[in-house]
Amino acid sequence: MSPRPLLSLAVAVLVLAACSNGSADAPGDEPSAAPPSAGMPVPPAGAPGGSPAPTRPPAQSPPPQAPPGTRIVAAPIGDARVDAPPTLPPTYVLHVVSGLQNGCTRFHGVHVGRAGTHFEVAVENTTPTAQNIACTMIYGLHESRTELPGPFAAGARYTVDVNGERALSFVAR
Repeated sequence: MSPRPLLSLAVAVLVLAACSNGSADAPGDEPSAAPPSAGMPVPPAGAPGGSPAPTRPPAQSPPPQAPPGTRIVAAPIGDARVDAPPTLPPTYVLHVVSGLQNGCTRFHGVHVGRAGTHFEVAVENTTPTAQNIACTMIYGLHESRTELPGPFAAGARYTVDVNGERALSFVAR
């Protein structure tokens, strides 16, 4: 066997190893080629095989810092909606599908701020700071569910801005 195919295989292995950053992501943070709702029923939040249960952000906590060798960037938003599960008192859950631009991009988090009836939401990814790193050019998706902090006044209209790309509104029940 000539050395050329072996050299190509070695380069491919090195590229894959460099893109993985050697970190194990938490369950549920894997990118997918299509949103889970594409033609298939989606189990309820928190159910086995379903979306992660919504989480309420801690009050006044600073956003987490980027891991060494990475920088935080705004995630491109593919879809966003506000769901109202049948709970008492009423709660509202922001469902966001965000993009992962390449194989080196990782989901970083969702941060929610509130001023009266307006919510400002930041969905963030991390990318490597090094310019000479090879990344697979596969666009991935990340789905997140975040409970919007209350209280809510019945009949009031609330607005939600997600990364300045999506403006949503809903009327509290």
